Amino acid sequence: MTTWAIGDIHGNARQFERLLHHIKFDAATDQLIILGDVIDRGPDSKRVMEMLLELHGRNRRHVLLRGNHENMVIRLSEGYGYDLYPWLTEGGRACLWSYGIDDKNIKQEGTLFKYRVRNPENRVVSDLKLNNSKDLQVFMRLVFSRQHLVFLRSSRDHYTAGDFMFVHDCADAAGETRIVVCGHEHLIRPHVGPKRICIGLDNNRIAAFHLRDFICIDSEGTVYDIPLSIVLGPTKGKGK
Repeated sequence: MTTWAIGDIHGNARQFERLLHHIKFDAATDQLIILGDVIDRGPDSKRVMEMLLELHGRNRRHVLLRGNHENMVIRLSEGYGYDLYPWLTEGGRACLWSYGIDDKNIKQEGTLFKYRVRNPENRVVSDLKLNNSKDLQVFMRLVFSRQHLVFLRSSRDHYTAGDFMFVHDCADAAGETRIVVCGHEHLIRPHVGPKRICIGLDNNRIAAFHLRDFICIDSEGTVYDIPLSIVLGPTKGKGK
């Protein structure tokens, strides 16, 4: 079995497909550890969710970690978040469009948001007050199907395998002695440090880290060597 850790997809279904092509992904045998932030910002959050659900249905070994963007959606859908604005400004609008929700129907009055629910004849049938916990839950469940919300809630905070620990944000693994692999950042190239490998890239690129070969491949096909000497750090007693 070949295991790949996949950085932030952020609704970029086409780039995700290109990445799977570049790593020669084998759906029957390969394991994917998705490091979170699969939705928002990019144009195809819904398609990404459908792709991940399809992959999960074929191979239950795949792992989905929870990024801060998934956490925002989960909290809003469960009534724990009362403010829609941070999600909208962090890429939530693009996510809404991908699910067929026209944000023109979201009206802002000062710090308050309303969503005008329309019937098939395009007539307004009700206004959901999106600063109200109950109405906000209803709205989020209008956007996301139950299957998609259940899948997001099934995501993990972290995952360990052998010498590796996988998290979304490296800050969540402070003090960890295993090799931490994370996403979350928006980097020009993967960042490597002692016991740390960050593969969150910028410019809508997605990176995959191969656990055995210690290389990264991004969705443009660029290959990055991950120096094992840096990851493992100085050998004890060396230089004395």
